[in-house]
Amino acid sequence: MLLTFAGWGLLTFVIGVLLGRQIGPSESMAGEGGETLSSSMLDSAPGWEGSDLSAGEEVNLALDDTTNRYTVLAFSCAGTDETAAWENYNNLSGQGLPVAFPLIYEGKIYVLVGAAPESQDLAGLEAYLHSAGGPGGVSYAYSEAITFPIDNILDR
Repeated sequence: MLLTFAGWGLLTFVIGVLLGRQIGPSESMAGEGGETLSSSMLDSAPGWEGSDLSAGEEVNLALDDTTNRYTVLAFSCAGTDETAAWENYNNLSGQGLPVAFPLIYEGKIYVLVGAAPESQDLAGLEAYLHSAGGPGGVSYAYSEAITFPIDNILDR
């Protein structure tokens, strides 16, 4: 049976809820060659020059890399509001930011941006997010974005 994109998205969302892991339209989080992002790449927003982050897979790999201890929590919502999470993912991705697929943890959906070994490595990214626009042109949509320990939200 052929699954449509919407059907696949729903299926991965349900699996994500059951497993408490990242959700997204991709079966594999591994990029070509399994490369991860360096903190220097992640800290250069808004002019970030990463390779093929359109699907968020490389950022998810960076979140799973245990040498990266911090990320920026840009957005969170109730675990039932998948639409809002994907709108924010698409908005941040459209701004060229290194955004990971939305993930579910303890009944909430989180949108995380970047990953780095030290919190100060993400200071530029966090500062950019504080003034970044949100979906639908909302001003300062991420003014409460904070650098956050990855292990507080992901079992790795």
